[in-house]
Amino acid sequence: MTSHQVYIISGGQGAGKTSFLGRLITELQLKKINVGGFVAEGLWKEDKRFGFNLIRITDSTSISLCMKDPDSSHMKLGNFYFNPDAIKMGNEILQHDQKTADIIIIDEIGIFELQERVWFNSFQQLLASCSKPLIITVREKIVDEVIKKFGLQHVQVFGVNDHVPSIIDTILAGLKNN
Repeated sequence: MTSHQVYIISGGQGAGKTSFLGRLITELQLKKINVGGFVAEGLWKEDKRFGFNLIRITDSTSISLCMKDPDSSHMKLGNFYFNPDAIKMGNEILQHDQKTADIIIIDEIGIFELQERVWFNSFQQLLASCSKPLIITVREKIVDEVIKKFGLQHVQVFGVNDHVPSIIDTILAGLKNN
């Protein structure tokens, strides 16, 4: 069980969780909060998502995380082929940023983590050894499963239609108490 603060940004698939998270990151950075972690930006072609890029928040370094196109050097999970180098990079980001950031973002904790894949080990490690607040994105329909699976206790769930300034105020108040 974890006792530190976890903020969940929730919405359906394709509802704009990452875009909403981008607005939160910008506002936190404007308030001089050192934001670490990563976002997974969707890649679209003809209104269809065909992949994701992993983007490090601190310096915008980007790498292809997964694509729908088959790639024998990548790990197939669901409809996507995951780049092992991107997973390694994401894990390294989380390991590094837990020492340097004021708050850590993981976009997203989802079905693969519930199956103990992709970011599962790094997320478990953060929960066990890092006292920094975390912001994670989670699909609306699995929020309760994620909370239960990871034993999250101090959780606040926000939707993609919630008011960004109110969420920022909540997070800043939590940082002061941390």
